[in-house]
Amino acid sequence: MKKIPLGIFKYSCCAGCQFQFFFFQEHVLETLGAVDILYCKMGTSGGVKEGPFEVALIEGA
Repeated sequence: MKKIPLGIFKYSCCAGCQFQFFFFQEHVLETLGAVDILYCKMGTSGGVKEGPFEVALIEGA
């Protein structure tokens, strides 16, 4: 099964939504297994992969 390319973007300063996504990762392991997170500034420590993305989670108000 091909993984869905996912980008997680933040447009506000608090990063609360991204934090909650990673904090509750044990509850979304099945979903995480189906996606390839190509971009998530908060969740990466190395180089950043680029899109294209099929799905984007956009955090910010």
